[in-house]
Amino acid sequence: MIKSLTLANYKCFADDSKLELRPITLLFGYNNTGKSALLRALVLLSASLRGKPGAPISLDHEAARGCLFQDLTGELAFKTRRGFEFCFEFEDSVVKSATWAINEFPDLKKQVVVHFGIEFQQFSCDAYWMPSGSPRSDFKEPYYVVDGSNAHVRELHTNADSNAHLEFSGLLPEGLSHGNTPYDQLLEVALKDLKGLGMDVKWLGPRRVHGERSLVFRGITPISIDPDGGGALDILATEAAQSGGELGILGTNVSAWFERYLGRRLRINWQSERYNLVLEPTQKTKELESQYGVNLADSGEGLMQVLPLLVSLSMLKRGDRYDPTILALEEPESHLHPRLHTALAESILETIREGRNSKVVVETHSEIILLRIQRAIAEGLDHNKVIVYWIRQIDSGKTVLEPVEFDELGRPNGNMPPTIFAEDSRQAKLLLDSQRAGLSKSPQSNS
Repeated sequence: MIKSLTLANYKCFADDSKLELRPITLLFGYNNTGKSALLRALVLLSASLRGKPGAPISLDHEAARGCLFQDLTGELAFKTRRGFEFCFEFEDSVVKSATWAINEFPDLKKQVVVHFGIEFQQFSCDAYWMPSGSPRSDFKEPYYVVDGSNAHVRELHTNADSNAHLEFSGLLPEGLSHGNTPYDQLLEVALKDLKGLGMDVKWLGPRRVHGERSLVFRGITPISIDPDGGGALDILATEAAQSGGELGILGTNVSAWFERYLGRRLRINWQSERYNLVLEPTQKTKELESQYGVNLADSGEGLMQVLPLLVSLSMLKRGDRYDPTILALEEPESHLHPRLHTALAESILETIREGRNSKVVVETHSEIILLRIQRAIAEGLDHNKVIVYWIRQIDSGKTVLEPVEFDELGRPNGNMPPTIFAEDSRQAKLLLDSQRAGLSKSPQSNS
């Protein structure tokens, strides 16, 4: 599992910027400071671990948002080179850390991994690109490769004629191990492990798709939910079909959330080859309301937006083979009333308390989500499971990450500005000042 990500010269993160991932990691900051860029970097770079030959970074991934490689670097903003570095640290893996430096060379019309390093507990391996004047017709490039064990360094390739020619599929090299020694076997296992870790992260973006009124049931279960929430309804429907038409485990968990906070429950309405999701009153409220359910598409934007989040959290807690271990959520509170911000925080907390070893990374502006998690710490949640990053831009335009931790009572220890959530109080004071000024001008006040 990914333990941390460190970036340098990546977008607005010009200097080394380390993001440690804990079971609950919250990203806060004002607009246009780099919160979304940081969250999407985690998504994009982890996805690139299972990328394509000839393209280290998966620029066709949704998290890239159609950008060019140059847009990922600090070249335009800070007049630096067209390249960046990053490092993943891992836990519960044979790999301790892996490091990359990637540059783009406009003259060569390609991006090159100029350095790849992988570290185990006792060994390490580094591959350094050796520029060649003669371009190859394939994706292989010459590299000088060394491995080290403590103070011992062994050159795997000792002269220019026997340098390794490596082909990178996404971020991972092929042909790095050349024998059947224990070291080579460990290296092969490590690279397979890294590719698997690329499946760790699941991302839900800030704009989830509005569900259709009814869908065709094809009987094909999506492995995961799309960044725009697509596939969530199909997952619930396929699970229900396998359960005799009623909601399965995931659907029951999602329905329980609606029942607890809205007095409604989910039901799948089957119509021959089609289906839709219906919200209907629970038994408690049926005497006061219509007997008929409402199509989820008519239930309001907030509930449509939150459904994929709830399904994703349930999958994270379930922990099946293809379920993620890290869930990255971008503005999950979108379109929700503040009362449901608390409900959403409850779901995140429940996932961490009851699920397997999993992590949730949340980019948010919601003070209520933060307060509920702080209250959970005060009520007994291990404070070491939570970290907040205050993300701010300094005068040079660079973005810095400032970690904020909590004590056993949920009190912050760090650089969280005391005025971050002061706008409502400020507006209330201005309203009171305006009301007082209005009263002083009224005829009654002058009489």
